[in-house]
Amino acid sequence: MKLYFPHFDGTDVLHWIFKVEQFFDYYNTSETQRFSITIVHMDKEVVPWFQMIMKTQPFHSWMEFTRALEIEFGPSSYECPCLTLFKLTQSGSMKDYYFEFTALSNQVSRVTTDALLDCFLNGLNSDVKRDVLAHGPDSILKAVSLARLFQEKYTKKPYQYLPSVSYKSQTQAQTTNSLTKHKPRPQIA
Repeated sequence: MKLYFPHFDGTDVLHWIFKVEQFFDYYNTSETQRFSITIVHMDKEVVPWFQMIMKTQPFHSWMEFTRALEIEFGPSSYECPCLTLFKLTQSGSMKDYYFEFTALSNQVSRVTTDALLDCFLNGLNSDVKRDVLAHGPDSILKAVSLARLFQEKYTKKPYQYLPSVSYKSQTQAQTTNSLTKHKPRPQIA
């Protein structure tokens, strides 16, 4: 199996760092090789930033490099993923809410799984939340599964049976037809 190394253009640095570290772990890549591989996969404004840093303050470790990337291209220190996570509410589809929830929960540390479950449940739409809570999920995966199920319930339009001809008019038509078929013909004398 061959894994492809992701390019980095300055967006979504935390996601990129996670992916490249998985790549390096898979191939058991040394720290010196990590820099060589990374340099050729940088794009846009990351290239001049990296060149400037290497001239002025070269990195001595991979961890130092990833920390510098987070500072330069990551969320501002005024942004707090934990606060954002705890304030997160579902405003659109379940898929979008769960994606945003997982992205934020991956950025926080020292939050228990029970607290994450409570946070997820608390952010759900009120109707969906009520139904999910009634089932008492004990994990985020169960809560997500239930939430998706109940979200479908509230977003699908109920099927309405609309017959093309009503029963009453159909019976009247049959009665009229049967009367006209069996009507005696007048006799001519």
